[in-house]
Amino acid sequence: MVLGADPTLVLPASDIHSVYAARPESEVDVWGEMHQMIQAPYTVRDRDIYANNFHMNVVRKQITRSLGLLTADLADEIAVAFKEYFGVDCTEWKTVKLWDCLLKIVARASNRVFVGLPLCRNEQYLEYLQKYTTSVFRDATIIKAFPTFSRPLVGPLVTIPGKRYLALCKRSCVPVIVERLQKIDRKQKDASFDWNTPDDVLQWVIEECQKTKEPRQMEPERIAHRLIKLNVVSIASTAGTITNAILDLYSSNPSDGFVDTLREESNRVLAESRGIWTKDALSRLVCMDSAIRESMRFSDFGFLALPRRISAPEGIVLDSGMHIPKGIRLATPMHAIHHDESIYPNPSRYDPFRFTGTSRSGSGSGSTRTAGAGVEEGAADQQDTNRSATARYSGKSNRVSVRDSSAFTAQDTQNDDTPDAEKIGREDPSEKSADYTPSTQTRPQQTQQENNTPSTNRPQQNVLGTPLELVKDENVFLGFGRGRYACPGRFFAAQQMKLVIAYLVQWYDVESMAERPKLDVMVEVRVPSQTSQIRVRRRLGNI
Repeated sequence: MVLGADPTLVLPASDIHSVYAARPESEVDVWGEMHQMIQAPYTVRDRDIYANNFHMNVVRKQITRSLGLLTADLADEIAVAFKEYFGVDCTEWKTVKLWDCLLKIVARASNRVFVGLPLCRNEQYLEYLQKYTTSVFRDATIIKAFPTFSRPLVGPLVTIPGKRYLALCKRSCVPVIVERLQKIDRKQKDASFDWNTPDDVLQWVIEECQKTKEPRQMEPERIAHRLIKLNVVSIASTAGTITNAILDLYSSNPSDGFVDTLREESNRVLAESRGIWTKDALSRLVCMDSAIRESMRFSDFGFLALPRRISAPEGIVLDSGMHIPKGIRLATPMHAIHHDESIYPNPSRYDPFRFTGTSRSGSGSGSTRTAGAGVEEGAADQQDTNRSATARYSGKSNRVSVRDSSAFTAQDTQNDDTPDAEKIGREDPSEKSADYTPSTQTRPQQTQQENNTPSTNRPQQNVLGTPLELVKDENVFLGFGRGRYACPGRFFAAQQMKLVIAYLVQWYDVESMAERPKLDVMVEVRVPSQTSQIRVRRRLGNI
């Protein structure tokens, strides 16, 4: 039982598709459990903001469709922020508080495309935004430790500091919103007014508010609250993932050459892109993509994930035949799945290139393979392991439908409302640009028996020697959720993660850590230590 929650039915991997892939809100409640998770009535307060969350349409549609337009601004802001927070000294080592610095870098990059300059560099706004974001999750954890009947008394008291931080955030951004609304109004009245409508999140949120035809939705403070809510959703998870990725990377053995591989790839891809990061260039960072995905597997954020509650009056029936009545709370055993040896060979080993098709992990000894070595052997190991996993998840007592991965993806696509641009994470690598070369390994021939092997519950790496993308939606990788309610901002977040880590490996040396700082465990959640420090020094002449 999870502290502060009702008794929870934990689903095996074989039933995840049956629940999460395409069931509507009328059958499986998503938002109610998400609001419970952050104790929204106390941390967000305004019910209209969290219950009527039409501002999320901006993430699902405009942000994802505009990634190509946003990349240059993101890259520019990340470069400027790194110089400020990590320094430019090429001779002396500097100690930085990793979590604090990454929160600021991610907040600045996000707000560069949310509200633009100069607000995205307003240190006071960023400080209070950081404090409010942290308070939401901290306060929710505290409130959930109290019995339900006492929360109406405890909640308002615990969130007093958070309420103040929210007000201070609004104080910084409301004047920007008022100015924007004035310009919009003037442009509508006078077409000759010399002002071009910005392509930023603030503008898109305003347009979503206009669509409601409700005058109160156009109030500057309410627009500000929706904008801040988007920041809370984006900043903490992205900064946390990057923090884990950096700690995993620099606590690995330097002789493995992981950092060198990522630096070489980043330098090469950026040179091929004529020194400018683009959406297409980022999609060619195959090793980087894999390293982030592996960190999300290895250092995942929780033991359980994807809370849901059955809302169908008659309950639901899973593919396995199990009937779940209305009102039952569900979750997935994310950590157990991510560390299941029948799915991931040698799961306790951090292998940043596990998902590139040239994984270094063996299925038994845990020995390290050099880059590109033992690919055929590793593929065979993975294939045998995946057959074992398939058998495990296809038994009579826990049966799953036999569908291959491509059909599985097609099913998701047909049953969700994801915009076309957002389905980029589901495309086949062969459909990418002509110079996309994920591996020098020739794709091994498959027998008819192998082609018919059920693969619903296995990661799609190694067997075909092709990479599996960070944003890919799967039963056995739950870092971004699953199904139609998978994280809608994962494509934007993936761009930020790649840009931040690419800049770090290209422009800074980081002292190797003898031991990785332990994750902080808060009830069912695992987060990177907020006191972790690294020592950095600016590099010379690397590109």
